[in-house]
Amino acid sequence: MASLTTLFGRQARFLRRRAALAITAATVLAASALPALAQEARLTAEGREALALTIYEQDLALVSEQRRVSLPAGESQLAIEDVSNLLRPETVLLSAAGLRVLEQSFVADLLTPQRLLEASLGKTVRLIRTHPETGADTVSEAEVLSLAGGLVLRVDGQIEISPPGRIAFAEIPEGLRSEPALLARLASQTTGEQALQLAYLTSGISWRADYVARLNEADDSLELQALATLTNTTRSDFPAANLRLVAGQVNQAARPLMMARQEMDAALPQAMAAPADMARAPQSASDRYVYTVALPVTLLRGETKQVPLMSAAGV
Repeated sequence: MASLTTLFGRQARFLRRRAALAITAATVLAASALPALAQEARLTAEGREALALTIYEQDLALVSEQRRVSLPAGESQLAIEDVSNLLRPETVLLSAAGLRVLEQSFVADLLTPQRLLEASLGKTVRLIRTHPETGADTVSEAEVLSLAGGLVLRVDGQIEISPPGRIAFAEIPEGLRSEPALLARLASQTTGEQALQLAYLTSGISWRADYVARLNEADDSLELQALATLTNTTRSDFPAANLRLVAGQVNQAARPLMMARQEMDAALPQAMAAPADMARAPQSASDRYVYTVALPVTLLRGETKQVPLMSAAGV
């Protein structure tokens, strides 16, 4: 009969082998899953088929658009670019036929020199120094130790504070992007192109009504013109957008997601339709008035633009 010590020894070796196999299997599974997670499709404004803006007076606007996207069947990662940097993530709506949104997030951590260094804390970068006489570059490996009060590097075993030269990075750290993006994990029932509808509320876009009066030569009649002054302080361009202007107070605190859904259902079909010949008369909705601008309007980043609303002669 084998001794208890021998039995326990065999059992321990067996358990160790099982643990090693389990770790190996987990490593293989994780490695095989990494490429799938790393594959990220980009959807830019080039895929945009329709765009509508509903602008409120309280530094708020609804962006509704349709973009053409090609997705595989099953799960995929999609980065939606060319969106407002001031969008409200809790109001984002994504929808398409046969498409399910598993999760979505808004990434606004933009690529800057400071963020590059912060993301490289404890990591190795390259310090490039140029000889003042020969112009030859010397490249040294440097570890980023601290950014508090200045740049602290470990170079060739020595600690240097804000050393002369320039710093080179091998790659962009994970999580940093040059422009804001919506990241979505999607599950599609089919493979191929789909019409993806996107809507969100954003600050940074507003409008106000301004009036211009002209007196005739006889000084007995006025021509009154109403203009809508549009302001875009976001970092996004909105080309050829179907425009609606809302006058009146909007309750932003109450269910912003439902608000975005209702406005998108109203705005996007108009963006897909051909423009009207004349501006529509303002429509009353509860305590608000909605003005629909006749022709598509392009509103660029940092731009203030005026569009005519209505005019009256013989006032």
